[in-house]
Amino acid sequence: MPEVRAGEKGCVNRFGSIISPFVKSLGIEGALNFGVIEKDWTKIFGEPLSLHTCPVKLQNGELLIYVDSPIWLQQISFYTNDIVKKLSPFAVKEVRLRLGKVRSGKKTDKPQPSVTKYVSVDNDTLKYIEDTLSVIHDLELKESIKKAMEKAFSKRTTKDVY
Repeated sequence: MPEVRAGEKGCVNRFGSIISPFVKSLGIEGALNFGVIEKDWTKIFGEPLSLHTCPVKLQNGELLIYVDSPIWLQQISFYTNDIVKKLSPFAVKEVRLRLGKVRSGKKTDKPQPSVTKYVSVDNDTLKYIEDTLSVIHDLELKESIKKAMEKAFSKRTTKDVY
């Protein structure tokens, strides 16, 4: 009898043929397929598609996909047949697209903290502030707004600073 190692395809195929009827009998084939689709969404479709879509539910061969904007929804609707073909190994026969919140599959999508840096307000900006506030006669109010405007114009975040 030939030796079969765990990493060989023959073993995997035999395991799949043994486990497949068991999975079907338990009625969890769809859940397992959906789990693989959800886990590998980015690998299956890549960017940018996977950044604007996410699988939500697989039921009776129909996969519900949330799309994050009407523009992407319209674009993707032209490719539903291609999506079905790509997902057919997972028993997907039809896809339904719906606007919804998209969960990012990227593990590195943590929001980067922004660093606030204050810079000096230039003379042109100070003149603009003075001109804007010239119509305000209440001195206390005028001073409060001036301080707020100066602070706002001097504030820069990492997105603003190159």
